[in-house]
Amino acid sequence: MEHYIYFKTTQFRPDFRLVCEWISENVDNVDTEGDSHNPASKEWTWLYLSNRKTKNEYAEIGQTKENSKIYEIQSSKAEFGYFLAYFLAKETNAEISLDNNLESIIELSELKKKIVNFNINDSLKRTKNSIWRKATLEKPYPTQ
Repeated sequence: MEHYIYFKTTQFRPDFRLVCEWISENVDNVDTEGDSHNPASKEWTWLYLSNRKTKNEYAEIGQTKENSKIYEIQSSKAEFGYFLAYFLAKETNAEISLDNNLESIIELSELKKKIVNFNINDSLKRTKNSIWRKATLEKPYPTQ
């Protein structure tokens, strides 16, 4: 069964490797596909993620056809979608909703209550000082 959650933002998305680091301490445990033209690009509009360590945990993030500022997170598990939405909202100042018209906005504090099987604080610490925050289009693989 697929689960859907939506976010609306006018900002660029984070480096897709930061999204991987959000869901796993080891980014090598995350399979990805997407339309990023450069690993450091923040202009991606489609991203597929699959956690190798957890069976049946995957999500696809993409722009809706109706509005390019609204993104749909389609996930195998509702909580995994909420977890991704939480990070993307924090990173992009996005509005989150369970409907694609964004008629009912979910506050981050309410969304956080729906996330019990993922450690938000650990993920926040992990991504806060991530090496991928130093990546640029000219230098997509920064060194410490």
